[in-house]
Amino acid sequence: MGFDFAIGLPHAYAAKCGFGSFREALDVLGEGEYAHFFKVSDTPSLQQPFYPPPTSERGKYKKESLATGLGIDLPGLLRRCDRKRLGRDVAECLFFTLGGKQVGRSVISGWLDVIKPARGKVCLWPFDGPYEALLLQDKEIVAEIYPAEAYGHLGFRMGAGTGLRKGSRDDRKKVSQYLLDAQSPAVQITDAARSWIEWGFRSEDDFDATAALLSMLLVVTGERRADVPNDERVRKIEGWIFGQEPTGLGAERDSREIP
Repeated sequence: MGFDFAIGLPHAYAAKCGFGSFREALDVLGEGEYAHFFKVSDTPSLQQPFYPPPTSERGKYKKESLATGLGIDLPGLLRRCDRKRLGRDVAECLFFTLGGKQVGRSVISGWLDVIKPARGKVCLWPFDGPYEALLLQDKEIVAEIYPAEAYGHLGFRMGAGTGLRKGSRDDRKKVSQYLLDAQSPAVQITDAARSWIEWGFRSEDDFDATAALLSMLLVVTGERRADVPNDERVRKIEGWIFGQEPTGLGAERDSREIP
């Protein structure tokens, strides 16, 4: 099961809190000293890091205030997998809750409603071991996916510098062939799905979900690997994006130009 929200903590934050692993953190976040962890605050702290609350005042809140409140510089608030990569821009800090790129609110919902309640019943990749080893266990595997990363796995790019916007149905139609090319002997795209892809989808959410699913299937069918950097901080605390290259360079399926 792939979820489009961050699963893991920045190492710098975990170190300040004394967490040795993401699993360890899950057991205490939302309880005791960290009872208000999932409540958004306008005065961020290690115990209550999500920032800021909703506002209509342009420029009122800045990420620098988040860094100051946590005592960690802005680069330190990014996990290794969040950093800018070849073919993909930098992701947002998982504690920030403002702006079009913010992911903080999905993290709050995803951890409270999905990850914490299920943590004893599922395997969390990569925290519980390599993907191939987890397949041998009789449990569902939960992994983090990121549509912007998945685009590169399928061979295209969208967003800044590409002239393509995922919010435009015409632009989604332009990359439809890349999604259809994910079909293989092991992955069959139905006529209904093909029609939906070629039409350009109803919304960017539908588009992202399909791209991420097809990216995951590249791994499941062995066309792409689920490798993780050889770094204990990544494997135990920060986590990784399913199918993302561990080198930080990225790898696209081909280099065709999008018409």
